[in-house]
Amino acid sequence: MSCPGCRGICDRYFGDSATETEGFADEEKWRNYWRGEALPPWDADGPCTQLQKVLASHGAERGGGRAIDLGCGSGANTVLLAERGFDAFGVDIAQEALDRCAERAVRAGFGSEASAARGGKGGGRSGKGGGAEEAGGGSVTWLCDDVFELHTRGGLAEQPFSLVFDLQCFHAVRGVAPGAEARFAAVVAALLEEGGIYVVLAGNADEPAGRGPPVMTKNELVAPFEAAGLVLLQIEASRFDRTAAYGERPPLAWCAVFQQGRGRTTTF
Repeated sequence: MSCPGCRGICDRYFGDSATETEGFADEEKWRNYWRGEALPPWDADGPCTQLQKVLASHGAERGGGRAIDLGCGSGANTVLLAERGFDAFGVDIAQEALDRCAERAVRAGFGSEASAARGGKGGGRSGKGGGAEEAGGGSVTWLCDDVFELHTRGGLAEQPFSLVFDLQCFHAVRGVAPGAEARFAAVVAALLEEGGIYVVLAGNADEPAGRGPPVMTKNELVAPFEAAGLVLLQIEASRFDRTAAYGERPPLAWCAVFQQGRGRTTTF
């Protein structure tokens, strides 16, 4: 996963003394994390275990509808959603991350169009899978963009999503500026269709923070999204999937599922 605000995660891994509020919109900084051969420390390079459990428990294993993966990183979860039948969108601010996404999509059978030409912010790399039918009936589209601006993109705002997935994005951006939590929650609410669900994994403050992701209490996670009109369906303590940086015992996480309430209009 990579998104504006991931500095807070990397500070804890690499011992940088800078604060999470520095470099909020520094696209170049996040791109640098993807320029080497190694994955950033938070990217497991495989589908999220908790996402698969949520899809099964909410009857969404075979997808259908539209899904968006915020801070998609190397694209494993976006491709998983496409394989489950969703028209899946992966969003990241780092074009280098999306280069890896495109390669992953091709390997998964979504056709050579998944490695389309570069695009600017809001355009990104996109690929409607030529092999999508064989791969599960869904499609993949890559967007190089800032998560805080997604509500301004006409194609996204006009066709809301049945599923929004967030693996370590919210907990990275929540402290970047005053009002960031509320802004992020409002964007999520705007992206969701009525009855749509938001699945978020974030650092859990029930375990002392170490060289890993930012952490928060249960209330700190839940409150912004309830204020934005979402309804909490479930929340549980879990652990992130293993990465090279996490080692044998990954950090403690929250896994929460929210639903978009009916009859609500989001304003910005």
